[in-house]
Amino acid sequence: MNKNVLIIEDEPIMRNILKNALTKAGFEATIAEDGIKGISAINEGDFDIIITDIVLPKGDGFKILKWAKEKRPETSVILITGHGKVKDAVEAMKLGASDYLTKPFSMEDLSLRINKIVEFQELKRDYTRLQQECETIFGAERILGVSPKIIAIRELAKTVAGVDSTILIEGESGTGKEVVANAIHYSSPRRDKPFIKISCAAIPETLLESELFGYEKGAFTGALKRKPGRFELANHGTLFLDEIGDLPQALQVKLLRVLQEREFERIGGTETIKVDVRIICATNRDLEKETKEGRFREDLYYRLKVIPIHLPSLRERKEDIPILINHFIKIYSKKMNRKITAFSDEAMKCLLDYDFPGNVRELENAVERTIALCPNQLIGKEYLPLLKDRRQGSKDRVYGQTAGDSEPSPPSSKGLQKKEPDKLVPLQDKMGEVEKNYIVSVLKKAKGNKTNAAKILNISRKNLWEKMRKYNLPDEE
Repeated sequence: MNKNVLIIEDEPIMRNILKNALTKAGFEATIAEDGIKGISAINEGDFDIIITDIVLPKGDGFKILKWAKEKRPETSVILITGHGKVKDAVEAMKLGASDYLTKPFSMEDLSLRINKIVEFQELKRDYTRLQQECETIFGAERILGVSPKIIAIRELAKTVAGVDSTILIEGESGTGKEVVANAIHYSSPRRDKPFIKISCAAIPETLLESELFGYEKGAFTGALKRKPGRFELANHGTLFLDEIGDLPQALQVKLLRVLQEREFERIGGTETIKVDVRIICATNRDLEKETKEGRFREDLYYRLKVIPIHLPSLRERKEDIPILINHFIKIYSKKMNRKITAFSDEAMKCLLDYDFPGNVRELENAVERTIALCPNQLIGKEYLPLLKDRRQGSKDRVYGQTAGDSEPSPPSSKGLQKKEPDKLVPLQDKMGEVEKNYIVSVLKKAKGNKTNAAKILNISRKNLWEKMRKYNLPDEE
């Protein structure tokens, strides 16, 4: 796409040289002979770059610069002059000029400077586009549902996004606490600043303090250089502390100080670091009960619970299940290049009758699995996983396939004997068993060294810790 350039220059020779050179370089060049015509052109046209002399009849370059920045702040302005002064250059930059050139200058030099400005403008547009995409992907409208509770939470997320108060999101596992945290950050004035996430349950207690607050070189064995913590990385942005109920009591004191004073010291350091961070916490525990039983500090609890948000379980908002299912069908059909359109009425009834102890996360996994297995556009009941309803006070009830049913079988090949397995389990369970066994073998090969094992598995050390915790694997080195 051609860039539009306005040239404001009173010398005819210089004006024509600039216009011819820029036209040859592929720009759409417009010329103005004095300050009044320049301002008129700015009002009427849409220019990406303005090149203006400082000394002009009927005006001057600084007035042009101020006018352009007021009327079209996205436009870049280059000032040129035959009487270069340091104070003029400083003033130009203060007023927002993109560059400052002293005559005589070469067209090659001007061309390089213009190309840098064009590259910067493209990067800025890409950044704005990505920011808008993030708001679309993670914004409040991604809190899906039509139930009264979800509508209220969606509106609350929009409201509290504009303030910096600490937020505590409570709810069962899988209810979408991180989705709400994303929505609040990406709808807030801090959306173009860092959004740092950390799980207080996924990192060993011995490492969690250094992850949160960072450390100085030599603070402990292996601290070969200074490392900033998550609070520093989140400065001017948002820090999401997931599973805050698992935060050790020793660190609860330090977190309380950061919330109160907005300052801390790195491990092994004496320098007090000030931070401007918005805190969002999440937990699946009953923190009020944890506080009464002495496992969570009461003063910290009330510091965190400035704005409480409680997420309902999926069984409390069953009218949202069809909406969530359609959302997940679109995602996984596209990801797997399948043409799945919907669940059959019978399959949908099974899903609506089920209580989903794993909440939205369990529903998402069920949809992903059925899309992977079903060869048809319409998903039938026979392709549902074995969903066991474990409601308190009642016997287990099975939805989807009846107990003992086999998985849908692929077409048999000629000459191959079909062998029934002794015990059929859901695909997800089998894949988990394979993953667990492989992790065990890699850890054994790495002689228990988590860093080396993570490299072999091509995952982060944090991800390895999470998987070890998931499969109840011992974490001794």
